[in-house]
Amino acid sequence: MRRIQMSNLQKYNPEHQSELAAQIKVALTSSMVKDTPKKGLFDYVKGAIARAYAMSRFTPPETEEMNVIVKGTFDIIVTKYPTLRYQEIEIAFLNGITGEYGDYKGLSVISFSHFTKCYMVDKNRISQLPQKLQIEAPKEPSREEKFDLAASNAVEAFNKYRNGADISIIASTVYKTLLKMNLVDYSEEEVIEFEEQARLDVVEDLTTKKNLAGDKLMRQQFQRMLDGGDLQEKIVMQARRLGCYHYFKTLILEESELSDVISEKRKEIFGEGTND
Repeated sequence: MRRIQMSNLQKYNPEHQSELAAQIKVALTSSMVKDTPKKGLFDYVKGAIARAYAMSRFTPPETEEMNVIVKGTFDIIVTKYPTLRYQEIEIAFLNGITGEYGDYKGLSVISFSHFTKCYMVDKNRISQLPQKLQIEAPKEPSREEKFDLAASNAVEAFNKYRNGADISIIASTVYKTLLKMNLVDYSEEEVIEFEEQARLDVVEDLTTKKNLAGDKLMRQQFQRMLDGGDLQEKIVMQARRLGCYHYFKTLILEESELSDVISEKRKEIFGEGTND
């Protein structure tokens, strides 16, 4: 992926700095992240990310990957930056894509998190904070907090899956969480089966999209992907989904609760002093 240099995008000149200061002043009157309704905050983050892609000239990823980026960025902002005003989020992203916080490789959860972290201590922001808040700094979540957030997302996905909801958007991410927690341990044969089925699923999905595409150029693009495109990333994500589905099905058949399994794992990792 090409590397964005600061010279590729217009940096702020003094006039922009003045405009930025005015934008920050207004943004600081909005509610803090911790006090903003989650649904409205999620939609705001989603819109800010979409506008960042549009202004950076990066091609937005497919819906599935975009949803993962939005969800990951949202979770980090809620967890690590509860005192950030929600209207500051877009300012942080804008500063980031224009090179204010250094060079970056593409747009991802990592880059959006980096932009937000840098913005929190940006002198243009700090200088406008009320005196009593100027000592605020980004809070790095503890290992337990990170574990609990990942666990909460996984349990939520499991409950949705059990109730028949589509969790394809987050299943790949949930699988990585289960893997990190050492809750899944598939044999080499099982992994190969997932990958083979994933390849079939990806080809079928692209074929369906090609056949349904109304635009000739889009059909040709899908055909090129089928003929010789690098499908490995899509196959890996689908294989992870299948691994997640298989684990969830096993829990359901065993009438087990993922929350109980994770609770035991939490005690194993952090000891008995756990959240109730």
